[in-house]
Amino acid sequence: MDAPADRPGAPDGLSLRLDDARPNVGYSAMAALPGFAPESLILPAGPGRLLLYQPALRLGTAVSHAALQALLDGAPVDAEVEAADVSAFSLERCLHDNSRGTRDAAGAALARMPLAELRALLGRQGILAVDSAHLERRGKKRLALDPGKLGNFHQQIGASLARRKLDPESWWVDQKFESDRSGFRDTPYRWCQEPFLGELFAGAKGQTWLDFGCGVGFYARRIAAAGGRVFGVDPSEAYVAAARALCPEGEFEALRFESREDFARLKDRRFDRIFLSDVLLYFFEPYAPLGLSAADVLSELAGRLAPGGRLLVLDPHGAFFLQPRLGSPEAPLALCTEYRTRRFRATPTLEELSRAVEAAGLKIARIRELFAPPAPGAGLDRRFAEEFPAWWFFELLR
Repeated sequence: MDAPADRPGAPDGLSLRLDDARPNVGYSAMAALPGFAPESLILPAGPGRLLLYQPALRLGTAVSHAALQALLDGAPVDAEVEAADVSAFSLERCLHDNSRGTRDAAGAALARMPLAELRALLGRQGILAVDSAHLERRGKKRLALDPGKLGNFHQQIGASLARRKLDPESWWVDQKFESDRSGFRDTPYRWCQEPFLGELFAGAKGQTWLDFGCGVGFYARRIAAAGGRVFGVDPSEAYVAAARALCPEGEFEALRFESREDFARLKDRRFDRIFLSDVLLYFFEPYAPLGLSAADVLSELAGRLAPGGRLLVLDPHGAFFLQPRLGSPEAPLALCTEYRTRRFRATPTLEELSRAVEAAGLKIARIRELFAPPAPGAGLDRRFAEEFPAWWFFELLR
């Protein structure tokens, strides 16, 4: 982008000349541009086009270079420009895809529209903004049809699945596993978890394991194959039926845990290992109010450990899960839009998790972060998983 001399509509002589012969213009904050929200970004999106992106709201519009220039030049409101709203829930294929909140801007078909229509669209997205009122749209919906909030991660998943008329239970396992449940799909689940689980379950022989939130029994089958005795519990009757079919060596029950009293259903069982995969985070950010905190869950499970037993917690990474991905395969970037305050995200901070462990009377024996092994020629998603951990793992003891 050049910034030469004076042009109409540009403050203090600022203007950008956008040359279609140089499509990959760099990242640029729009704080100095007239009418743009200071946190908005201009991102390269292929030859002759750009993505105007509002990271705080995860909304974006693909525009031609000429459209952005028209905005900057203060062109007449009836001037025709090319643009497309590319905002979309971007985790439908896999929960560990790029959570930027936009579909592929490079492949989107741009439509011709009056400049006034583009300005109105960018205003609704908080890309054009006269104040910070657009930021009030961040966070949970108080009601399902609350128009004032975009909703958090869980709410946006629910809305996306409802629009597509997909069963949430089926979708959850389908985005994670192969259709025959023989392995992970070719996603960060496979790249990051596969090497780690082989090591984790290697010592299971002769041990008794509780798979807490066992789902369809994928992990239980791995534990049983390594020689462990496995008991799995899950609130879903359908998942438990699938687990019994997938892992006939295991024992499974459909049990709900919504209060401390519910743990009495485990009776006097004791376990050498208690494994939770993609489970504990839901007690920090539940779908609906629960009479049970993450510390309560850990405390109750700790009471079911045999002498020398360990609690094993594998959850999406508190810092990097659900952060938008930028950059290129050569230089992947994580755009951290929130951490301490959960507006969209669903994972606890490291301190929150540590405090829950302390409150449960447990200690952290080790922490591991799961990365993808290097793969030459990999694309951005794989390279991101190589550089930034997708999951973290905590081994806890009394």
